[in-house]
Amino acid sequence: MSICPQLLDLKKELNYKNISDDSCRLSKGDLFVFDTRQNPKMAQDLVEDALKKGMHVVSNIEKDSVIYHSEPFKLLAEHYAQKYPNRPQVVAGVTGTNGKTSTAYFYQQLMSVKGVSASLGTLGVQVGGRLEPTGFTTPTAEKLHPILEGLYHKEVRYLAMEVSSHALALNRVDGVVFDVACFTNLSQDHLDFHGNMDDYFLAKAKLFTEHLKEGAYACVNVNLQEGLILAANCKERDIPVITYGLGSAEVVVEPLELFAEGMRVAVKVDSFNQEFTLPLIGGFQAVNLAGALAMALTSGLKLIDIPKAMAAIKAVDGRMDLIKTPEGKSEVVVDYAHTPDALAVALKALRPHVNAKLWCVFGAGGDRDVAKRPLMGKAAQTYADVVVVTDDNPRTENPAKIREDIMQGCPEAYNIAGREEALAYVLKHAQAEDMILVAGKGHEVDPFKDADKIKELCQ
Repeated sequence: MSICPQLLDLKKELNYKNISDDSCRLSKGDLFVFDTRQNPKMAQDLVEDALKKGMHVVSNIEKDSVIYHSEPFKLLAEHYAQKYPNRPQVVAGVTGTNGKTSTAYFYQQLMSVKGVSASLGTLGVQVGGRLEPTGFTTPTAEKLHPILEGLYHKEVRYLAMEVSSHALALNRVDGVVFDVACFTNLSQDHLDFHGNMDDYFLAKAKLFTEHLKEGAYACVNVNLQEGLILAANCKERDIPVITYGLGSAEVVVEPLELFAEGMRVAVKVDSFNQEFTLPLIGGFQAVNLAGALAMALTSGLKLIDIPKAMAAIKAVDGRMDLIKTPEGKSEVVVDYAHTPDALAVALKALRPHVNAKLWCVFGAGGDRDVAKRPLMGKAAQTYADVVVVTDDNPRTENPAKIREDIMQGCPEAYNIAGREEALAYVLKHAQAEDMILVAGKGHEVDPFKDADKIKELCQ
């Protein structure tokens, strides 16, 4: 094992042709860069395989013939940032446990009145009506920088980009300088990776402490303690802060009335105070819209533009997405909620829309944070009238065991193996005046898209 020199010196020393974090794309003499935190279970095998194939290896694993670097993906980011130096005129970063996708998507819609806009995140790369999946909330540096370059050549002026805690901890966004950043919220998730809530919060805070350009704005939801802490830290670093949320925040989108297919809100910014009717389900979406509006106002949107921009707002695929069902059937909402807090927020937000019983159908992913499963069950039991626990994406785990973990928090719930079977059950037994929340997968299509399966079962 040796200590990794700078990238330029490493290139001169090893004379490699290609560099990647995917050894399948490399040949003998190329440079394989790997962070063991990305896949701890496979780290030894992946590194050993690359060495056997004659590759040079830079990693944070102490092993003979491996060049050691404590944060190896910094090298990968540096290389691809130099190879693909262009990006849209304004890049806005959004981090937080929940609400990233909606906030980024709303920003794209708001800024579409000023020029070509795009969003990049869990859904993929979206420009106008075209969507291209990427497989990551925040792509690896090897994929990210070519995407930014491509958007630049498509003349995209405004980009909203979801920035996950994994991406920040693993240096995926190194080399990207953000013009504005938004913090949505913090609740339990990904503790299998971060270990504890403090480290999880610090990972998200890196977007503000390490990746903002000079003079860039921080837009912070101050309706939670972590937001207040982050806002104070930004101000100490002379980062200008715009607060959003409810109450005394600078940018407020306040729900006034909730109805079956949307809501009426009041938008308040400085001297601007106007009401709008929007096709959004769930009062918390108003806070996501406020975050997007705060970022937009730092990106060139003027108060006079707000009415036209609000006319562009529509729901995000798989995010509090109201699915049209035949007359006589219960209303169904599909949402990506896959954390205890997100599930609770979604259910509480739907309650004012419900005339009778509120049903909740959900599961939990395998090989992920086990501790959150009973907490999700408890949230569902607390805020729904009828709970159905089913499968999500078990990965390598036994799906029955995952359901049992969830049921510890909701022992009275129905336990139905097979997501299709669970959906069929609730659609058959829920009454016309009821509402069903199908949570956890949102826009995902493997093994099927919830919205499509619901429509199929309603036929």
